[in-house]
Amino acid sequence: MLVLSLLVKGYFLVSLLAFLVYLKAFLQDSSSSKMDYRSWLVAGLAALFWPIVLPLSCLERWVKRTQAQSYATSNLDTVMLSQYSFSYSLSNSPMAEVAETDI
Repeated sequence: MLVLSLLVKGYFLVSLLAFLVYLKAFLQDSSSSKMDYRSWLVAGLAALFWPIVLPLSCLERWVKRTQAQSYATSNLDTVMLSQYSFSYSLSNSPMAEVAETDI
């Protein structure tokens, strides 16, 4: 019985902490309405169902971060490739060959 009591207290303690984190993010968000009861309902439900919501939100943030990193890497490769091909095309242009033969 003591273990069950500790689990319930721990669950609600983490729920309270999750609600405080969600409340802080909710209050800082300028795009959501603070007067709409549905916004508050979502924050409350997210706090109550933190064992489901918390891992999913962490997973979503991880996926977005890895997508942004892969986009930055692929974009850098594209820029470097285009710079290389541009410099290669300038050095091997027909006008460069004509200019060298005229001298």
